Amino acid sequence: MHIAKLVQRIRASPVVTKPKLALFGLIGLNAVAERKLDHFLACRTYRNAHGRYPDLAHPVLFSEKITARKLLEQRPIFATLSDKLLSREFVADRMGRRYLPALYGAYERFEDIDFSRLPDRFVIKTNHGSHFVLIADGKKPFDRNSARRLVGRWMRTNYYDGSREKFYRYVDRKIMIEEFLEEPSGAPAIDYRFFVYDGVPKFFYVSFRPDVGAEEAKIYAETGGRDLAFFDRACRRLPVRLIMPGMAPAPSAHFKNPSRLAAFAIPANIEEMFDIVGKIGRGFDFLRIDMYNPGGRILFGEFTTLPGGGVRPFDPPGYDLIFSEPWKLKLSE
Repeated sequence: MHIAKLVQRIRASPVVTKPKLALFGLIGLNAVAERKLDHFLACRTYRNAHGRYPDLAHPVLFSEKITARKLLEQRPIFATLSDKLLSREFVADRMGRRYLPALYGAYERFEDIDFSRLPDRFVIKTNHGSHFVLIADGKKPFDRNSARRLVGRWMRTNYYDGSREKFYRYVDRKIMIEEFLEEPSGAPAIDYRFFVYDGVPKFFYVSFRPDVGAEEAKIYAETGGRDLAFFDRACRRLPVRLIMPGMAPAPSAHFKNPSRLAAFAIPANIEEMFDIVGKIGRGFDFLRIDMYNPGGRILFGEFTTLPGGGVRPFDPPGYDLIFSEPWKLKLSE
């Protein structure tokens, strides 16, 4: 089917009225048409985010390499790494289980969870998507009925439909219950996200609430009051952030004046974290490996094979090339 006719058929679909949902809801495509649809949607979303189409024949930028991997990579290992349950076993095979948070159970149905056997604080997540996380922190009563509805919605969602990230498409969906992690201060555990190239960590970033004045806090309003602090391998703060959907670029003064960058204390055992993610990521041209470090206890979070889906621009945009340079892209034959 020619791509123009395919798009015309989708837009005329009576199933739904919104064109975007019609694209995602269409069924019955053959393999060739489906690949064309994936390409069309991924490139359109990329253009909307970056203002241009990606060069997939000769990807140079980090975002272009992410998009090329999303559309062209076929190796099954990436589906394994995208499955939050199977990825735990991958890490255990490489590093042992000492770096895994406690897993209280994995279930096919919410009704199978025996809440009487769980501690007061825990985390519910599913293994087949992004941001499917519900935290029971013990500070307020856990609303089981609301949780059932929310988790049920997650379980009915194929994350591939909206993202075109095919590594999630055939994940055997499970509900996971893991231990609740927190910092010694009582704050939720900080997430350390490492960019690892051929087993070598080059960059990482953390998300935290900066202790800044009211004027500076306006910069972080669009990210829920949180700062994304980026660092290089030498733990030097980098003047860059990611633009989330609906965000405008930060004022230029935010990057030109280093004093406007919120302070973040690097953990004392950061070198051990570098060593661990390097060993976990060996053999892969690029992986983002997310870790925790509450009270000095280093723990694996998850793999991110397609950070931001390639559609979260760097601000300033020059970092799209900086983060790309260490990545020697290798795709399946």
